[in-house]
Amino acid sequence: MVDFEHARRNETTVVRPLSDRPANRGSQQPKLENKVAIVSAHLQHDDTTAAAATLNAVPLAPERTVAQRQLIEQTALLYRNAPITLGGSLAMAAILAAAIPVAPQLRLAWFAAMVLVTAIRALLVLRYRRRSCEDARWVRHSALGSLASGMAWGTAGVLLYDAHSLAFQLLLWLTLLGMASSSVYALTAYLPALYAFLFSSLLPVALMQAFGADRAHWVLASMTLLYLAATVAFGWNFHRLLVDSILQRFENDDLIVRLQREKELAEQANASKSRFLAAASHDLRQPVHAIALFVEQLRGHLEDRIEPRRVLDYIERSIDEMGGLFNALLDISRLDAGVVSAHSQPMPVRPVLDRLQTLFLPIAAQRGLRLRVRCSGAWVQADPVLLEQVLANLLSNAIKFTTSGGVLVGCRRRGPSLTVQVWDTGRGIASLHHEQVFEEFFQIDNPERDRTKGLGLGLSIVRRMAGLMDAKLELRSVEQRGSMFSITLPLAAPSPEFTADPTALAPLQAPNRLRDKLIAVVDDEALIRQALQGALERFGCRVLCADGSGEMLAALKRCGETPAAVITDYRLRAGENGLDLLQRLREALRQDIPAILLTGDTAPERIREAQQSGLPILHKPVAPARLRSLLDAILRETEVNSC
Repeated sequence: MVDFEHARRNETTVVRPLSDRPANRGSQQPKLENKVAIVSAHLQHDDTTAAAATLNAVPLAPERTVAQRQLIEQTALLYRNAPITLGGSLAMAAILAAAIPVAPQLRLAWFAAMVLVTAIRALLVLRYRRRSCEDARWVRHSALGSLASGMAWGTAGVLLYDAHSLAFQLLLWLTLLGMASSSVYALTAYLPALYAFLFSSLLPVALMQAFGADRAHWVLASMTLLYLAATVAFGWNFHRLLVDSILQRFENDDLIVRLQREKELAEQANASKSRFLAAASHDLRQPVHAIALFVEQLRGHLEDRIEPRRVLDYIERSIDEMGGLFNALLDISRLDAGVVSAHSQPMPVRPVLDRLQTLFLPIAAQRGLRLRVRCSGAWVQADPVLLEQVLANLLSNAIKFTTSGGVLVGCRRRGPSLTVQVWDTGRGIASLHHEQVFEEFFQIDNPERDRTKGLGLGLSIVRRMAGLMDAKLELRSVEQRGSMFSITLPLAAPSPEFTADPTALAPLQAPNRLRDKLIAVVDDEALIRQALQGALERFGCRVLCADGSGEMLAALKRCGETPAAVITDYRLRAGENGLDLLQRLREALRQDIPAILLTGDTAPERIREAQQSGLPILHKPVAPARLRSLLDAILRETEVNSC
């Protein structure tokens, strides 16, 4: 019996659906056309190793060095700060020219020179912004502009120097020191520009003070030189901090670009793997599908022979096992293709748990386990089909990996939600594997890849289905003590319109409905055609086989009869598919013939195309009973519509 008190102390992992996982955050990235083209060329030939080598071999930005990129960024900072610098400088020049009581001609001439320098620098800024140039000459132009501006302010230290008024001398001195201080923030991105402004603006006034007749002027001159030296040192330190931050950002940008490219390469490799699996799955499903149909034919000839029938049962069991492995791959492909969607509705939990108990009770008993299901009368908002599949997978795993003790399925109300829990007394899962067990093909303690233990896709499918229903999936487990998987769903009010499975086929009403019906079978593989023909003839059908639309149209013309239904493979010869073939047949016969698509494809894009056709689809290998049931259903529907 499961220990609930102990399980509450177990480690807990909340499993988020794939759609809720945080996406990689990117930023603006430099162009990588050359590298992308080379990598893409390798990927088109499925050469992932060569593509990865190319990615590492080709530099991220081969057209520029780090020094060039740094200089471009420094230039951008200079021109970005220029409008504020120029506007402030011109305003201070106007105030100073109006305040200093020197000859009006000198003040006007100096202010005119300041206006001219400012206008030239403003035009330079406009040209830079319009052209968006990244040439190194633009930073030199900016440095020359700073030198010209500094010389204009240095000239003020001479032309506007009032030798008779210490107060106005101090006003001029403080103005120049203020302009020098502001230049540190505006020009520190490029040291030559900063030094050019500082020396050209402060040295002239220092010289004027040094030639003063008293000690006060010498003190002012010394303070000016000390301030110049301190400002130069401070500007250098500030420049280093700025450059380091620029280089750090470059490293981050390069890392983001590399990570993005690695992510894209991984996605390309994953897509290549998916294409390979789809192709391999299609090719492997074909003979398995044929074997299943031939076994059905053989069974009719061995009804009175016990030993051959026993061997035939073993073969059929092996085929079922292989079909289960293929169907797991198919479920993953259908979920990745987006053709499975959740149709949530108010539904009772009890019928689902009752069916699961009926299904798994004999299996648990066969393994010597106790299975207890505590039902609930609650209703939840969920997709009935997806919820039953999720719980069936969890219950199957619990029984499969429990060797002694038992399995318990129970429900707990938690506020506005209901949590359905599956407990077991198995060997448990280490905390470091709590996330990994929900990944594709991951299995604990199965290095030999024993196929009886599955492919490691069950929990991955569970996570995807829970994500489709926006349900919370949770895992608690301690090694050697057991595990608990749970799914939490919102509670709902009972609804009289509840439908358990609107897509389920109705039971057969007339077993002889297929007798003497002409069925057209189209498949590009002769072995599959023979197997289908034998199975259909055993159902009592007449069968017309062909490998494509042209051959089928010719056969129908010779026959002179319209088939009751068409069974066609989705992928045919010469680029033709089952949808194209069916359209040609319907146009030629001028009749909407019912049809069934058979496919061994697991590629997401192929599944999506087939699903969008609206036709009933059977995925190879097809159980003969399933084929007969579906064929009977579409013929019954045709009869009802014709009435």
